[in-house]
Amino acid sequence: MGKVIEKVKFTSLFDSTKTREVEAVIDTGAMMPVLPRNVIEELD
Repeated sequence: MGKVIEKVKFTSLFDSTKTREVEAVIDTGAMMPVLPRNVIEELD
């Protein structure tokens, strides 16, 4: 088994001008994303 890594762009629900693009490991069985605190704070 290998890892799937993709660039993913997140946008704030409250301010569409706040975006952050990160490289993420894709888990096809995940129900929701898990983000580092600093990324969440940038989008808040």
